[in-house]
Amino acid sequence: MKPGVVAVLVIGVAFGAGYLIKPDRLDESVRQHGFFVVERRKTLFAAVDSLREESRLQVLVYRGTVKVRASKTLLWLFDGEQTLWVPASVPLLIDLGKMVVTFDGGKIVRVKIPAPTLGDIAFQVEEALSVRGGALSWSQSQRDALEKEAYATARTAFVVQAQGFRPFAERQARAVIERQLHKTLPDLIVEFE
Repeated sequence: MKPGVVAVLVIGVAFGAGYLIKPDRLDESVRQHGFFVVERRKTLFAAVDSLREESRLQVLVYRGTVKVRASKTLLWLFDGEQTLWVPASVPLLIDLGKMVVTFDGGKIVRVKIPAPTLGDIAFQVEEALSVRGGALSWSQSQRDALEKEAYATARTAFVVQAQGFRPFAERQARAVIERQLHKTLPDLIVEFE
């Protein structure tokens, strides 16, 4: 047998097997009855399922710099301090698995999205600037303790800064979800709770 015929047969068998074992979800995405009539409910919920499968939607990445100071005193005589400037970034995420969607069958869809949460803070340590001073800064263990305290304070300060962007992240999430639903059904009216 020629190699071209064998390749065509293999592709045909693979296509036929894929068609036979395909998931039922593919049949539920869009179904047409008559001319230009689409089952709106199934089409909408196929779009909602695809959004939920994305799990966590990253709507915003906040990048900024914090300046913190850590100090320590030993026996009222010896002190040490560290001032730390460190840039970092943190994503604001929406858990789409917790999104609630109600549809009355007409053109109005009501969507309730959960509040945005902060992802992992990524400090850019290679760009950090650290200034140390005092008698305790001569000891490596004291420097490590001051640095640990400074980074813990920087993490807290960065969380507070990033939380100020939550309303903007919610607006971004609404815009993304509305745009995705409008791609599916352009005449849809999306209301957020």
